[in-house]
Amino acid sequence: MSSCQFALDSKNRWVGCHPGRFALKRLNPDEESFLGLDPSDQTLLDVSLIAEAHHFLTHEAALRAASEINRMGRGPVDVVRVPEA
Repeated sequence: MSSCQFALDSKNRWVGCHPGRFALKRLNPDEESFLGLDPSDQTLLDVSLIAEAHHFLTHEAALRAASEINRMGRGPVDVVRVPEA
């Protein structure tokens, strides 16, 4: 049984206890868009479909990325769960 309960794994801070698929959504009331990665240079780009967005494997990793993007003034973005296929 895992010792991790609603927090990051104490042995590996990059592994969370809330697995799933999560994406970053721009908080823009006029247009729905998500953040993806340009395959040629790994820069951020806006995509219109959640399927095209970058998917994080844990909620914690997505929150860290959203916090950093918002802190850098490139937001606002929020974390959303990617629906099951």
